[in-house]
Amino acid sequence: MRTPLTDLLTARLRRTRDGGETWPAFAYFVLTQLQAEFGGAAGSRSFAAKTLSVSRAVVERLGSISSKRDPSIGRKAGRTPEEITPAERAWLEAVVVRLIRRVGEHAGGGPLPLITMADFPPLV
Repeated sequence: MRTPLTDLLTARLRRTRDGGETWPAFAYFVLTQLQAEFGGAAGSRSFAAKTLSVSRAVVERLGSISSKRDPSIGRKAGRTPEEITPAERAWLEAVVVRLIRRVGEHAGGGPLPLITMADFPPLV
């Protein structure tokens, strides 16, 4: 189901795929937007995950990869650079696309099967 939030996230997804935004920045935006929309009064990551039926491991890994200090595409800087691997970049894309779809599924009502790490490409 389309919602204002799915429309917003889909528009930014297109911009990211066109090179207008880095994957870590977009992935973190998705994560924080889901926390704001579904995380309760405190904007809790775990509450958002529970509300959307997404395993906590998925949202935590999304946060950790999108926060890496990659000198060329990272959204953060630091003394100890951590490059985002091609597998991690592919994983970020797969996860954010699935989470955008989940927002629409949530809006449609009904039971939602749990999204887990097993639903995504391996991070090797």
